[in-house]
This record gives sequence, structure tokens and C-alpha cells, in this order.
Amino acid sequence: MLAATGLAARSAAAQQLEPLPAPPPPASLAPVPSPSPPPHPPLNEVRFEPEEPDVTLLRLSETAQVERTFSSDYERWYALYSPVCHGPCSTRLEPGAYRLALAKGGRIVPVRGAVDLRGPATLRGEYIDRSVLRATGLIIGVAGTVGGFIMVVAAAQNGAVCDANGICVSRGMTDGPLLAGGIALLVASVVTGSILTFQQDGARVTVEPLVLWGRATREGAPAACGASQPEGAAFALHF
Repeated sequence: MLAATGLAARSAAAQQLEPLPAPPPPASLAPVPSPSPPPHPPLNEVRFEPEEPDVTLLRLSETAQVERTFSSDYERWYALYSPVCHGPCSTRLEPGAYRLALAKGGRIVPVRGAVDLRGPATLRGEYIDRSVLRATGLIIGVAGTVGGFIMVVAAAQNGAVCDANGICVSRGMTDGPLLAGGIALLVASVVTGSILTFQQDGARVTVEPLVLWGRATREGAPAACGASQPEGAAFALHF
């Protein structure tokens, strides 16, 4: 009886001394799952087809404000363009709006407005070269200015008027029509020459949907675009 009683007491004491389970961690210390990064938008195939093979396609990569010299200066921005490819090419770009520019002969001309690319597209670039107009304006301005000046000088003539006693007096005479013609030629040549001389080149890009026919390579297909060319810069004024 005594042995049975002692065994029962030790069993009860062991049951009372069993360790309790650990409490769950507080909600504030629970690990928070990191958000998954947004999926990368798929790249769209874009083909560049310029009207002339020596035209380069660029896109705006950075802009910086130029420090004003005087408080009355206009707000000026310095735009830096990165080359996409030179001549006809094919590349891949993310969907979005792009600020593009065309370059030819060292001149970089921004395209007016943003170009929205939402899917596979063909970019048809047109570089409007106005170098002939500038040269014509320079010739008209120089030739017209010289010719008008000569006509104005020739219109002012000096002549001698003699009386019956043989006394001659020098008197200035002016050819009115010749003087008017010289002044008109001078003004017209300066105005016309200035307008033509300061003509800037233009750039136009037309976006057309690109239809992929089995992605077959046809003869004369554009080469892949490369970005190994040096960057170019253009200076733009924003009012």
C-alpha cells in the first residue's frame, strides 16, 4: 500500500512539472512577406525606315536647365539625345511615349511632340533639309544689298549749271526713280535674305502599325540597331 501510494504521488508530481508550450510570437514580430516586383512590360519590335539612308534616329535621355544670366532671360533647357540607330534598322522598345530626334550631317533636329509606342510599329522618318534655302537667302541678301547701295549712290548726281556770263555753279541733282528703286531693292533683299538664311531644318516621324508575317527576313531588311555611336546634344528654348 505504501509503495503504491508513493508511486501515485510521484506520477502526480511529474504531471504537474511538465513544461508549458511556448506562446506564439506577437503579430508585430511576424515576418512580412516582401512584395513581388511588378512584371516587366514586354518589348515591342520597332522598325525605323528613314527616307534617306544617312539619317540617324535618337531619343531623349536627359534634360537639364541652363542657369540664367539675367532675370529677364527666357527659360532654357539643355537636351541630351542618345542614338538608337543609324539608317534603316530594327530594335525593341518598351511601350510608352518617347521624345525622338533625327540627325543628319551633324545637325540634330527634335521631332515636335511625343511619339506614343503601344505596340509593334514602323517609324518613318523624314529629315527636312533646308540648306538650299539658307544658301539662297545668303546670296540674295549679299547681292541685293550691294546692288541697292550702288543704285542709291548713282542716284545722287552732281552737275554744273552755267549762266550767260559763263559762271558755273555746282548743283546736286537726285534721280528720284533710281533712288527709290535702290532703297526698295536694299530693303527687300535684306528682309528676304534674313528670312531664308535663318530657316531651320525640320524632322517628322510617322508611326504605322507593324504587321509581322511569320517574322521572315526579306531582301534588304533593316539591320539590328546598335547604340555604340557617340551621344549627341541639342539646345532647345522653352518659353
